[in-house]
Amino acid sequence: MKLRRNLAREQQIRAIQAKAAQEREERRMKISQSQKMIYDSRRAWAEQRKEESKKLGEFAENGRVYTEYEKRKKAEEEKRRKEQIRLQREQERIEKENEIRRKHLEKLEEEARKRREAEEMIRLLENEEKDLINRLRRTQQMQQDVSPIS
Repeated sequence: MKLRRNLAREQQIRAIQAKAAQEREERRMKISQSQKMIYDSRRAWAEQRKEESKKLGEFAENGRVYTEYEKRKKAEEEKRRKEQIRLQREQERIEKENEIRRKHLEKLEEEARKRREAEEMIRLLENEEKDLINRLRRTQQMQQDVSPIS
């Protein structure tokens, strides 16, 4: 009985050890595959770089790529310069319009101020005229009251 238990226990231990060994082997295989995949991707990238360098070297020897690159670069610079000039002119136009608007508003405000002053002056003159007319009427009335017409 004890022997059976020991045998069963040893079988369990062996099974656990076998499972652990199998898991270790699977991990080692996964790590190996990952390393191989990394190596392959690095190698492919290096090959791609090498191929691109080779192509660039061939183009540089012919001089075509360089001149096309320079042409494109000059065209882009010219386009940027024209765009910058256009934006600068647009900004100047906007500033000029804003200045014209500001001057127009100042002129309108000045005219409104002068109109208010003129209206105030007219009101004062009308009041003074009314006062003078009233004084004249009182004076005429007093004269008529003093000298009776026979």
